[in-house]
Amino acid sequence: RRALAAAGLIIVSVAGIGFYHFNRITVERNIAEREARKAQTVKGFLVDVFRASNPRSSNFEGVELSARQLLENGKNAIDQDLHEEPDVYIEVLLAIGEAQKNIDAYEEAEITYNQALSISPETSEPVKNEIRTYVQLGWLHTDWRKSQEQAHEYALKAREMLKTVEKPSPTLEASVYGILGRVTSVLDDYELGNSYFEKADSIYTAAGLENSDEYIKMLTGYGRALLYVSDYEKSEEVLLRSNRLHREKYDRPTLTMAENYKFIAWTNRELGNFDRSNAYFLKSIELKRELSGDRSVQVALPMYHLAHNYMLSGKFEKSEELAQNVLSIYRGNLQPDNQYVHQAMNYLAIAKLHQGKLEEAENLLTKIVEENDVEIYLTYVETQLAKVYQETGRFEEAISLLNEALEFNTNKFGADSRDVGIDLLNLATVYREMGNYEQADTYYEQAESILVNEFPKGHYRLAELYYNYGKLKLAIGDEQDAQERFKKAHEIYLNCFGDGSPRTKEVENYLG
Repeated sequence: RRALAAAGLIIVSVAGIGFYHFNRITVERNIAEREARKAQTVKGFLVDVFRASNPRSSNFEGVELSARQLLENGKNAIDQDLHEEPDVYIEVLLAIGEAQKNIDAYEEAEITYNQALSISPETSEPVKNEIRTYVQLGWLHTDWRKSQEQAHEYALKAREMLKTVEKPSPTLEASVYGILGRVTSVLDDYELGNSYFEKADSIYTAAGLENSDEYIKMLTGYGRALLYVSDYEKSEEVLLRSNRLHREKYDRPTLTMAENYKFIAWTNRELGNFDRSNAYFLKSIELKRELSGDRSVQVALPMYHLAHNYMLSGKFEKSEELAQNVLSIYRGNLQPDNQYVHQAMNYLAIAKLHQGKLEEAENLLTKIVEENDVEIYLTYVETQLAKVYQETGRFEEAISLLNEALEFNTNKFGADSRDVGIDLLNLATVYREMGNYEQADTYYEQAESILVNEFPKGHYRLAELYYNYGKLKLAIGDEQDAQERFKKAHEIYLNCFGDGSPRTKEVENYLG
């Protein structure tokens, strides 16, 4: 009886093992068949895409337009074939959407992602596929700048749906925290945004996914967001790591790498390393020219920032020349009232202002104010317009604009923010020029109490503070205090720009 029982147990066990292996083989076979169908679909998609192009000619109407047409033609060709294969269809749609987004075909990408969202319920993993699609829609809307609030809603939907998944994959979980980090940072909550990025980073790293596309994408957003919490050294480290992984994975330069060089240049500017900053901006420009052409918006972006570097270092003619070039590129690619066009006009106006071309500067700034309705940007432009009024003796008009900026920035960023400190510095300088030294001293003191806590010790903004405050102290006869401030300003300018810089030489005129 025991022998029969044992034999029965063995038979049941063997049957169970056989059934388990049969199920496993069936599942693996289904996966393999699905992957094979996916590969065949992608092959067909590529064939259809390139059938639409002329292999004997490279003379397209425009790279971006041709790419849009090719992707749309390929997508239309597979739409009819894949409705019975939702698991394959959604993978292809997500890939096409990503390709469309990468060439700035945002409207087409949104349509494609919404198609993916609509078929998610028909797939074998509907919740996971909806989460993946919401994540992609979130990235699309942040890149597109169509609606950051909508991007935030997509990210929150993805997070809520993630809670219903019992054991989400590390890639899925980290991708949700990555988009949360991105959209939260874009909405100016940088501390919370970076906490999401850190969580995503730890999930990817723990799972050994550092070479995945998703991780590299997250890392890029993380490095850029660190700029806005003034963690410049970590920002540079993260962005350099992103570029290293890009190079290792794709074995070629990419526009993301070029854009990262721009942000690395930005970090070095904030750290006072202007030679290094200029070198990275030039590297970004060179790579973007190689990848997108001499007159593309992509090329103009780092050129715009390099013009800012020249302005900060006192090289106003070079700044004006570069800003004029940027403006020309933007006008050739964008609508006249586009924000980028206005930004280039603003830098051009600043360069002209510092060269005494006051009427030209005022005309440019006034035109921006008339055409723009973005309050946070208008506040900055009106601050520059106030400097024109100061230089032309219209002090009351300058003070009125600066007080408006002070009120706006206090309400938006807080009374101890760097923006408020800069507004106070600008107000102090106007009052000094008016001869109201007592009021100027009050504002300089308030500005100093904020800015020394908001900027690193050797930051160029502090040199601006010390130099202007020193001029006030000199005007009221406090020679010793003035010299101490001039020395601090000179040391910072010397470290940032070198001994031949116009900024450095300007302060040297007041030393001793």
